[in-house]
Amino acid sequence: MGDPRYAKVLEKMDLLGIMDITTTRQDKNGTIVWKLPIKNAWKNGKLIEVASFETGYVRNNNSASSNYQLNKRCEGEPQYYEMKIGKGTPNNPYETVYRKFTTRSCVLIPIEIERLEYLISYCLKNYYIKRANEVADGKLIPKWKLENSISACDNMEKRSDYYQNHYEDAKTNYTMLQEKLDKTRDKYKKLDEFYEASKAFDDSMYEGRDDRVKELEENKEESDYRIKDLERMLDGYKTREKDLEEDLENMTEARDYYQNHYVKIKEFDNETKKKYLKIRDLENKLDTIKRIADHG
Repeated sequence: MGDPRYAKVLEKMDLLGIMDITTTRQDKNGTIVWKLPIKNAWKNGKLIEVASFETGYVRNNNSASSNYQLNKRCEGEPQYYEMKIGKGTPNNPYETVYRKFTTRSCVLIPIEIERLEYLISYCLKNYYIKRANEVADGKLIPKWKLENSISACDNMEKRSDYYQNHYEDAKTNYTMLQEKLDKTRDKYKKLDEFYEASKAFDDSMYEGRDDRVKELEENKEESDYRIKDLERMLDGYKTREKDLEEDLENMTEARDYYQNHYVKIKEFDNETKKKYLKIRDLENKLDTIKRIADHG
Protein backbone atom coordinates (compact mmCIF):
# COMPACT_ATOMS: atom_id res chain seq x y z
CA MET A 1 0.00 0.00 0.00
CA GLY A 2 3.04 2.30 -0.23
CA ASP A 3 2.05 3.36 -3.74
CA PRO A 4 0.59 6.93 -3.59
CA ARG A 5 -1.96 5.90 -6.19
CA TYR A 6 -3.84 3.99 -3.49
CA ALA A 7 -4.52 7.26 -1.65
CA LYS A 8 -5.97 8.77 -4.85
CA VAL A 9 -8.16 5.70 -5.33
CA LEU A 10 -9.46 6.02 -1.76
CA GLU A 11 -10.15 9.71 -2.33
CA LYS A 12 -12.16 8.92 -5.47
CA MET A 13 -14.05 6.15 -3.66
CA ASP A 14 -15.03 8.56 -0.91
CA LEU A 15 -16.12 11.19 -3.44
CA LEU A 16 -18.21 8.68 -5.39
CA GLY A 17 -19.71 7.09 -2.29
CA ILE A 18 -18.18 3.66 -3.01
CA MET A 19 -18.06 1.24 -0.07
CA ASP A 20 -15.39 -1.45 0.37
CA ILE A 21 -17.22 -4.65 1.44
CA THR A 22 -14.28 -7.07 1.12
CA THR A 23 -14.46 -9.99 3.54
CA THR A 24 -11.46 -11.37 5.43
CA ARG A 25 -11.39 -14.48 3.25
CA GLN A 26 -11.54 -12.43 0.05
CA ASP A 27 -8.74 -10.20 1.31
CA LYS A 28 -6.53 -13.24 1.89
CA ASN A 29 -7.20 -14.34 -1.70
CA GLY A 30 -6.22 -10.93 -3.07
CA THR A 31 -9.82 -10.03 -3.93
CA ILE A 32 -11.32 -6.56 -3.39
CA VAL A 33 -15.09 -5.99 -3.56
CA TRP A 34 -16.81 -2.61 -3.84
CA LYS A 35 -20.48 -1.63 -3.52
CA LEU A 36 -21.68 1.34 -5.56
CA PRO A 37 -24.53 3.66 -4.44
CA ILE A 38 -26.50 2.76 -7.60
CA LYS A 39 -29.00 -0.07 -7.99
CA ASN A 40 -28.53 -2.42 -10.89
CA ALA A 41 -31.16 -2.64 -13.61
CA TRP A 42 -31.47 -6.40 -13.25
CA LYS A 43 -34.40 -8.09 -11.53
CA ASN A 44 -32.79 -8.36 -8.08
CA GLY A 45 -32.54 -4.55 -7.83
CA LYS A 46 -29.55 -4.66 -5.44
CA LEU A 47 -26.77 -2.10 -5.25
CA ILE A 48 -24.13 -2.80 -7.86
CA GLU A 49 -21.07 -4.75 -6.67
CA VAL A 50 -17.79 -4.89 -8.58
CA ALA A 51 -14.62 -6.77 -7.71
CA SER A 52 -10.90 -6.95 -8.49
CA PHE A 53 -9.26 -10.40 -8.56
CA GLU A 54 -5.64 -11.37 -8.15
CA THR A 55 -5.89 -13.33 -11.41
CA GLY A 56 -6.07 -10.01 -13.30
CA TYR A 57 -9.83 -9.95 -13.85
CA VAL A 58 -12.32 -7.27 -12.80
CA ARG A 59 -15.95 -8.30 -12.63
CA ASN A 60 -19.50 -7.21 -11.96
CA ASN A 61 -20.78 -9.53 -9.25
CA ASN A 62 -24.55 -9.11 -9.18
CA SER A 63 -26.05 -7.40 -12.25
CA ALA A 64 -26.85 -10.56 -14.22
CA SER A 65 -27.57 -14.23 -13.67
CA SER A 66 -23.82 -14.75 -13.18
CA ASN A 67 -20.71 -12.64 -12.73
CA TYR A 68 -19.22 -11.12 -15.88
CA GLN A 69 -15.84 -9.65 -16.72
CA LEU A 70 -15.34 -5.90 -17.10
CA ASN A 71 -11.87 -6.24 -18.65
CA LYS A 72 -11.19 -4.85 -22.08
CA ARG A 73 -11.40 -7.41 -24.89
CA CYS A 74 -8.77 -8.31 -27.45
CA GLU A 75 -8.17 -10.93 -30.13
CA GLY A 76 -6.68 -13.99 -28.48
CA GLU A 77 -3.67 -15.91 -29.70
CA PRO A 78 -4.56 -18.14 -32.65
CA GLN A 79 -4.92 -21.85 -31.97
CA TYR A 80 -4.42 -24.64 -34.52
CA TYR A 81 -6.25 -27.93 -34.51
CA GLU A 82 -5.16 -30.96 -36.46
CA MET A 83 -7.80 -32.52 -38.68
CA LYS A 84 -7.78 -35.41 -41.11
CA ILE A 85 -9.76 -35.31 -44.28
CA GLY A 86 -10.36 -38.16 -46.76
CA LYS A 87 -11.72 -41.66 -46.45
CA GLY A 88 -8.53 -43.57 -45.72
CA THR A 89 -8.76 -45.62 -48.89
CA PRO A 90 -6.03 -46.15 -51.51
CA ASN A 91 -7.86 -43.85 -53.86
CA ASN A 92 -8.67 -41.31 -51.15
CA PRO A 93 -6.10 -41.53 -48.33
CA TYR A 94 -6.24 -39.43 -45.20
CA GLU A 95 -4.66 -35.99 -45.43
CA THR A 96 -3.62 -34.05 -42.35
CA VAL A 97 -4.61 -30.35 -42.29
CA TYR A 98 -4.60 -27.69 -39.57
CA ARG A 99 -7.47 -25.36 -38.87
CA LYS A 100 -6.85 -21.95 -37.32
CA PHE A 101 -9.20 -20.61 -34.64
CA THR A 102 -9.10 -17.20 -32.96
CA THR A 103 -11.24 -16.04 -30.06
CA ARG A 104 -11.72 -12.80 -28.16
CA SER A 105 -10.31 -12.85 -24.68
CA CYS A 106 -9.94 -10.49 -21.75
CA VAL A 107 -6.96 -8.22 -21.33
CA LEU A 108 -5.75 -9.16 -17.88
CA ILE A 109 -4.47 -6.51 -15.46
CA PRO A 110 -1.88 -8.21 -13.26
CA ILE A 111 -1.05 -5.23 -11.00
CA GLU A 112 -3.61 -4.56 -8.27
CA ILE A 113 -3.43 -0.74 -8.21
CA GLU A 114 -3.88 -0.67 -11.98
CA ARG A 115 -6.93 -2.92 -11.65
CA LEU A 116 -8.41 -0.56 -9.06
CA GLU A 117 -7.71 2.50 -11.22
CA TYR A 118 -9.28 0.75 -14.21
CA LEU A 119 -12.28 -0.26 -12.08
CA ILE A 120 -12.76 3.34 -10.91
CA SER A 121 -12.63 4.60 -14.50
CA TYR A 122 -14.99 1.88 -15.74
CA CYS A 123 -17.56 2.59 -13.02
CA LEU A 124 -17.30 6.32 -13.58
CA LYS A 125 -17.98 5.97 -17.31
CA ASN A 126 -20.55 3.16 -17.36
CA TYR A 127 -22.43 3.61 -14.09
CA TYR A 128 -21.99 7.19 -12.90
CA ILE A 129 -21.93 9.11 -16.20
CA LYS A 130 -24.18 6.96 -18.40
CA ARG A 131 -26.63 6.51 -15.54
CA ALA A 132 -25.96 9.75 -13.71
CA ASN A 133 -29.61 10.36 -12.92
CA GLU A 134 -30.33 6.88 -11.55
CA VAL A 135 -30.31 7.50 -7.82
CA ALA A 136 -29.81 5.04 -5.00
CA ASP A 137 -33.51 4.17 -4.68
CA GLY A 138 -33.41 2.76 -8.21
CA LYS A 139 -35.75 5.30 -9.81
CA LEU A 140 -34.66 6.57 -13.19
CA ILE A 141 -35.62 10.18 -13.94
CA PRO A 142 -34.68 10.98 -17.55
CA LYS A 143 -33.96 14.60 -18.36
CA TRP A 144 -36.82 14.70 -20.87
CA LYS A 145 -39.24 13.52 -18.21
CA LEU A 146 -38.07 16.22 -15.83
CA GLU A 147 -38.49 18.89 -18.52
CA ASN A 148 -41.90 17.50 -19.52
CA SER A 149 -43.12 17.51 -15.93
CA ILE A 150 -42.10 21.15 -15.51
CA SER A 151 -43.78 22.03 -18.82
CA ALA A 152 -46.91 20.09 -17.82
CA CYS A 153 -47.01 21.98 -14.54
CA ASP A 154 -46.85 25.31 -16.39
CA ASN A 155 -49.57 24.20 -18.82
CA MET A 156 -51.76 23.01 -15.96
CA GLU A 157 -51.37 26.39 -14.27
CA LYS A 158 -52.47 28.13 -17.50
CA ARG A 159 -55.44 25.75 -17.85
CA SER A 160 -56.39 26.41 -14.24
CA ASP A 161 -56.37 30.17 -14.90
CA TYR A 162 -58.43 29.61 -18.06
CA TYR A 163 -61.09 27.60 -16.23
CA GLN A 164 -61.11 30.08 -13.38
CA ASN A 165 -61.77 32.94 -15.81
CA HIS A 166 -64.39 30.86 -17.63
CA TYR A 167 -66.07 30.15 -14.32
CA GLU A 168 -66.15 33.85 -13.43
CA ASP A 169 -67.68 34.70 -16.84
CA ALA A 170 -70.33 32.01 -16.42
CA LYS A 171 -71.11 33.30 -12.96
CA THR A 172 -71.54 36.87 -14.30
CA ASN A 173 -73.80 35.67 -17.14
CA TYR A 174 -75.86 33.68 -14.69
CA THR A 175 -76.35 36.75 -12.48
CA MET A 176 -77.45 38.85 -15.47
CA LEU A 177 -79.95 36.21 -16.60
CA GLN A 178 -81.28 35.89 -13.07
CA GLU A 179 -81.92 39.64 -12.95
CA LYS A 180 -83.62 39.54 -16.34
CA LEU A 181 -85.76 36.63 -15.19
CA ASP A 182 -86.81 38.52 -12.05
CA LYS A 183 -87.83 41.52 -14.15
CA THR A 184 -89.86 39.29 -16.45
CA ARG A 185 -91.61 37.73 -13.47
CA ASP A 186 -92.49 41.19 -12.10
CA LYS A 187 -93.86 42.24 -15.50
CA TYR A 188 -95.92 39.05 -15.74
CA LYS A 189 -97.26 39.60 -12.22
CA LYS A 190 -98.45 43.10 -13.09
CA LEU A 191 -100.19 41.89 -16.23
CA ASP A 192 -101.80 39.10 -14.28
CA GLU A 193 -103.06 41.56 -11.65
CA PHE A 194 -104.41 43.85 -14.35
CA TYR A 195 -106.18 40.93 -16.00
CA GLU A 196 -107.75 39.79 -12.73
CA ALA A 197 -108.85 43.33 -11.96
CA SER A 198 -110.46 43.71 -15.38
CA LYS A 199 -112.55 40.57 -14.80
CA ALA A 200 -113.90 41.99 -11.52
CA PHE A 201 -115.69 44.85 -13.24
CA ASP A 202 -119.47 44.34 -13.75
CA ASP A 203 -121.93 46.25 -15.92
CA SER A 204 -123.09 48.46 -13.05
CA MET A 205 -119.57 49.81 -12.68
CA TYR A 206 -119.51 50.75 -16.35
CA GLU A 207 -122.79 52.66 -16.65
CA GLY A 208 -122.08 55.46 -19.03
CA ARG A 209 -118.69 53.90 -19.95
CA ASP A 210 -119.69 51.38 -22.61
CA ASP A 211 -116.86 52.39 -24.89
CA ARG A 212 -114.24 51.60 -22.23
CA VAL A 213 -115.84 48.22 -21.57
CA LYS A 214 -115.85 47.37 -25.24
CA GLU A 215 -112.20 48.41 -25.49
CA LEU A 216 -111.27 46.15 -22.58
CA GLU A 217 -113.19 43.27 -24.11
CA GLU A 218 -111.42 43.75 -27.43
CA ASN A 219 -108.03 43.84 -25.71
CA LYS A 220 -108.77 40.86 -23.47
CA GLU A 221 -108.00 38.31 -26.18
CA GLU A 222 -104.80 40.11 -27.06
CA SER A 223 -103.84 40.16 -23.37
CA ASP A 224 -104.47 36.43 -23.14
CA TYR A 225 -102.11 35.81 -26.03
CA ARG A 226 -99.53 38.09 -24.47
CA ILE A 227 -99.81 36.28 -21.16
CA LYS A 228 -99.34 32.92 -22.90
CA ASP A 229 -96.26 34.30 -24.68
CA LEU A 230 -94.87 35.49 -21.38
CA GLU A 231 -95.59 32.12 -19.81
CA ARG A 232 -93.66 30.41 -22.62
CA MET A 233 -90.85 32.90 -22.17
CA LEU A 234 -90.90 32.24 -18.44
CA ASP A 235 -90.71 28.49 -19.03
CA GLY A 236 -87.78 29.12 -21.38
CA TYR A 237 -86.01 31.18 -18.74
CA LYS A 238 -86.66 28.50 -16.12
CA THR A 239 -85.12 25.90 -18.42
CA ARG A 240 -82.19 28.21 -19.10
CA GLU A 241 -81.84 28.80 -15.37
CA LYS A 242 -81.60 25.06 -14.73
CA ASP A 243 -79.04 24.71 -17.55
CA LEU A 244 -77.00 27.52 -16.08
CA GLU A 245 -77.17 25.95 -12.63
CA GLU A 246 -75.91 22.68 -14.11
CA ASP A 247 -73.17 24.53 -16.02
CA LEU A 248 -72.20 26.39 -12.87
CA GLU A 249 -72.03 23.13 -10.92
CA ASN A 250 -69.93 21.49 -13.68
CA MET A 251 -67.62 24.48 -13.83
CA THR A 252 -67.24 24.43 -10.04
CA GLU A 253 -66.33 20.72 -10.15
CA ALA A 254 -63.90 21.36 -13.03
CA ARG A 255 -62.33 24.24 -11.15
CA ASP A 256 -61.92 22.15 -7.96
CA TYR A 257 -60.50 19.25 -9.99
CA TYR A 258 -57.91 21.35 -11.77
CA GLN A 259 -57.00 23.22 -8.61
CA ASN A 260 -56.40 19.88 -6.81
CA HIS A 261 -54.54 18.51 -9.84
CA TYR A 262 -52.46 21.68 -9.95
CA VAL A 263 -51.51 21.25 -6.28
CA LYS A 264 -50.45 17.64 -6.98
CA ILE A 265 -48.42 18.76 -10.01
CA LYS A 266 -46.74 21.41 -7.85
CA GLU A 267 -45.89 18.79 -5.21
CA PHE A 268 -44.53 16.46 -7.91
CA ASP A 269 -42.56 19.37 -9.37
CA ASN A 270 -41.01 20.12 -5.97
CA GLU A 271 -40.00 16.46 -5.54
CA THR A 272 -38.62 16.40 -9.09
CA LYS A 273 -36.64 19.56 -8.50
CA LYS A 274 -35.12 18.03 -5.35
CA LYS A 275 -34.04 14.98 -7.35
CA TYR A 276 -32.75 17.27 -10.06
CA LEU A 277 -30.62 19.09 -7.47
CA LYS A 278 -29.25 15.70 -6.36
CA ILE A 279 -28.40 14.96 -9.97
CA ARG A 280 -26.65 18.32 -10.34
CA ASP A 281 -24.70 17.66 -7.15
CA LEU A 282 -23.61 14.25 -8.48
CA GLU A 283 -22.65 15.81 -11.83
CA ASN A 284 -20.47 18.34 -9.97
CA LYS A 285 -18.81 15.47 -8.12
CA LEU A 286 -18.24 13.67 -11.43
CA ASP A 287 -16.62 16.80 -12.85
CA THR A 288 -14.35 16.91 -9.83
CA ILE A 289 -13.44 13.23 -10.38
CA LYS A 290 -12.66 13.94 -14.02
CA ARG A 291 -10.37 16.82 -13.08
CA ILE A 292 -8.62 14.65 -10.51
CA ALA A 293 -8.26 11.87 -13.08
CA ASP A 294 -6.93 14.28 -15.74
CA HIS A 295 -4.32 15.76 -13.41
CA GLY A 296 -3.56 12.48 -11.73
